[in-house]
Parts: sequence; structure tokens; C-alpha cells
Amino acid sequence: MLPDPRPLPTDLNIYVWHIDETGEWFITYEEYLERLDFYTRHHFTCEITGTSCLTFFQALDSEETEFRYVEERFPLKLREPVSRFLHFNGIKRLDALVEQVYAKFKNDFFPGEVVYLRKNNKELSATPSQPSPQPDDGANKENGDSTHIQYQRPYIIKEKAQFNASKDPNTGEVITPAHSKYMLIEETQGSKSLIADQSQLYRDRTTFTKHLIKCFCKITLRRASTKMGAPWAVKEEYLPMYGLTMDWPPEMLKYKDEE
Repeated sequence: MLPDPRPLPTDLNIYVWHIDETGEWFITYEEYLERLDFYTRHHFTCEITGTSCLTFFQALDSEETEFRYVEERFPLKLREPVSRFLHFNGIKRLDALVEQVYAKFKNDFFPGEVVYLRKNNKELSATPSQPSPQPDDGANKENGDSTHIQYQRPYIIKEKAQFNASKDPNTGEVITPAHSKYMLIEETQGSKSLIADQSQLYRDRTTFTKHLIKCFCKITLRRASTKMGAPWAVKEEYLPMYGLTMDWPPEMLKYKDEE
């Protein structure tokens, strides 16, 4: 926790010693050295990775590096649904929460995400305005067919449709599990589109890992109150970004701090 900034000196023409990383300034060299000695002791921890025994500057650099990594890698269109799942989540341990997020969203995709097609799909269908695409094979390449599916080409999810599970009315047995279908368009050629379900799609493996999820949680979450067993909550500064509020669910009110 950094101290509040000091007011500027009345005489702006004096020389001061300045620490760039914190914005602190000192009139005397002794004050500057004392503060610098505090920052160079190995008793700081990176709040995102949990690495300890760092100097303040090492911890700050580690946090900034991990923050940039999440910003560059973690899909933008995935952040809001993940945040909604995390907000007022009662799972106590962070590692268990990460596992839950990974399992829930691994095969769940959202409009605007960039995805890829799994090979050997037999049930892909084109939209009505497009010819029915066929899997990429040697024959298509030899014939110069430009309508075949490019599995390594990135696609953007344009629309998502969710379907409830269908059950046998007599036995209650699930005939078809709940699933989603997606309209995809090629990232480079938006005129071509096709329909696929979640079993036929995957993300770039570097954009959805447990390490990224854990870092996103560390950056985004806090405990909702000081009470033992309090749920997780999205930090105040991220609530407007993800359309969330601090309205407590009725079942969680027992953990709310007394006002």
C-alpha cells in the first residue's frame, strides 16, 4: 500500500530526490535512502502469482507483467460471463474456483470470440446462402475447391443459440442433453458462414488456461466481506465494466458485514 502523495513544496525551484515507481519525492537524501532501503528489502509478494521474498520493485514488475499477460491473452468476450459466474461465488478455495471456471467454460463459447474447428467434423452445416461445406481433404485441394472448410483458419462467433435438454416424457430419461449451436464467419472473409456446435469448436490453447484463469481471478476478485466464509465478489472498479452490482443474493446475506 503506497502512502498518499505529499503536497508539492512551496518552493518549486528546490532539488528533490524522486522514486519513479511510486511517485514519492524527498527533500533530504537521508529520507530518500531510508525509503529506498525499505523498498529493496525482500519482504514483498506478487499479489497475482503469489511469489514471495521479492523486493517492492520486483513484485511491482511481476504484477505488471502478469496483468499485461491477462490483458493480451484472456478473451475479451469471455470476461463478462466468467465474472458473472465468479461474483458472489461461495466456493471457498481459489484453486477449486479455477477448476470450476475451467470446467464450465471450456466448451462454452460466446459471440465475438475467435475459435477454431476440430478436424474430422461430419455434421457441419452451411447457412442457407452458402453451399454445404465439406471437410478439407486432398481431393478438394487438387480440384481447387474454395468452399471446403479450413480447420486451422480462425472463425468469429456471430450468433449463439442454446437448446434445453429433451427428455422422455414417460421415463424422464435425457434423450438429448442441453447444448448450443453457433453461427461462425471467417475472420478474414466475413461473407462465408457455417453452423457448428460446441463439440466441434475449440479456442487457441494459449488463451484459456488454468494459469490465465487464476490470474484473472486474482486481478478481478476480492472477498465480499470480512466475515469468515464470505463469498468472492468482483472488485468495485470492475462492476460497471461487467454490468454487475453489489446487491447481495438472499442466500448470502448472512455473510454481509453489519452496517
